Amino acid sequence: MIVAERIYLRPVNAKDEHIIFQWENKPELWQVSSQSGPYSLDDIRNFISDLKDLFSSGQTRFMICERKSHEPIGSIDLFDFDSTRKSAGVGILIADEKNRGRGLAKEALLSFVAFCKERLHFTSLHCMIYPDNIPSIRVFEAAGFSPFGVTYFNHKKAVKYQRIFAV
Repeated sequence: MIVAERIYLRPVNAKDEHIIFQWENKPELWQVSSQSGPYSLDDIRNFISDLKDLFSSGQTRFMICERKSHEPIGSIDLFDFDSTRKSAGVGILIADEKNRGRGLAKEALLSFVAFCKERLHFTSLHCMIYPDNIPSIRVFEAAGFSPFGVTYFNHKKAVKYQRIFAV
């Protein structure tokens, strides 16, 4: 578990299947993911089952939970893990709009970046953000990410950001 001031991050478990199912099946969120259609509950169960080992699956997910209520409010993912380079992509979701704009994503990302550096001994993290997603850009820049290129994701221009850790 990774503990911060108002939130904590914990690994996904089987009890999270229904909330992940809800989040993953929100069409408005598909534009910022590689998803193009709905998932079944079996798909979500298989996804959770595959997350047990970052080194074999190349990805993992942590639930972002409020410390007071212990309720999951979002998730933070590592994907495209490269064990040779000790790097991965990172993505974050604060699922409900009522929890956005409160600094919770920033708190979660800062805690997660420290975990990746100090506990996983990563050398870098990267992400892609659409240029019009100003709140996401602010969160990642506050966590030390810098733009380093442009790519196309879901047929739309995206800026690539990275955070390199001093060795």
